[in-house]
Amino acid sequence: NVIRIENFGVTPDGRTFIIMDFIEGISLGDLIAKEGKVDPMRALFIFVQCANALQHAHERNVIHRDLKPSNVMLVHGDSNEGVKIVDFGIAKLLMDDDDQMQQHLTQTGEVFGSPLYMSPEQCRGGTLDARSDIYALGCVLFEAITGKALFAGHSMVSVIVDQMNTAPRTLQEARPDMTFPGQLEDLVAK
Repeated sequence: NVIRIENFGVTPDGRTFIIMDFIEGISLGDLIAKEGKVDPMRALFIFVQCANALQHAHERNVIHRDLKPSNVMLVHGDSNEGVKIVDFGIAKLLMDDDDQMQQHLTQTGEVFGSPLYMSPEQCRGGTLDARSDIYALGCVLFEAITGKALFAGHSMVSVIVDQMNTAPRTLQEARPDMTFPGQLEDLVAK
């Protein structure tokens, strides 16, 4: 469920390149924009695949750092909808030093990512690990199911402040017109 890189290198004139799979499909962001929200059962099927992709990356010590709806591609296979996580452009490797995982993904004060999906520690420019991607996955799941961002400030700064200081709202608070099973609320909150 992760885009495959076929080759990479540097051209004779010094330009770097990456050759990746060409993916035909629609991004989750485009699907949400088109349909307003995603049916919870369909969303769970999509997000199990997203979680598998992140597990694959995390087991190889790669943190995505910019998971968002536009980086989740939905592709149709032979019998069902498949998922590919794309755009590892700001991903970082966790370095192994003396058999202990070092989690220094950014230098103090560096901030990378999309504020609507950034974990509080990412907003602070702090040390990241796989949990930051899991937090982002929860934010994306929240948006897919409700059609609304978890935090919807009037500016990037207000969203970042909310990510760091405000308790997330529930699915029910975001969409009082809908009913959500308690297990789904618990899953997204976790």
